[in-house]
Amino acid sequence: KKRRKKKCSTIANNNNGLEQTYHVHKCFLGAGPRSSQYFARLFKTKMSESNNQTTKLKLHPSAAKAFPAMLDFVYDTVDKPVAATTDNAVALRHLASYFGVKALFTSVNDFIQDDMNK
Repeated sequence: KKRRKKKCSTIANNNNGLEQTYHVHKCFLGAGPRSSQYFARLFKTKMSESNNQTTKLKLHPSAAKAFPAMLDFVYDTVDKPVAATTDNAVALRHLASYFGVKALFTSVNDFIQDDMNK
């Protein structure tokens, strides 16, 4: 019998009223090697007590734009650095701090340090 991974939806709102829906897996966001402390707590409390599998987030426009890069980092199993650029590094560091993704925070800080030394 095939076990299905539990999915949920995360809706990121960029404060301009624009919403983007991401269909994500709880095991990656809340329990994987690059997991988010924020989502781990959320899945243990809110989502275990309700049938609502959707989380709505209000993010600054730059953070909303960087959110897919954060998800790519969390889902990556090859242990490569985040796809940071000078345009999204500060937003990614904010997301890493806010969502408690320690590996992302370290990866972004490494990028910023290298970028400053150029």
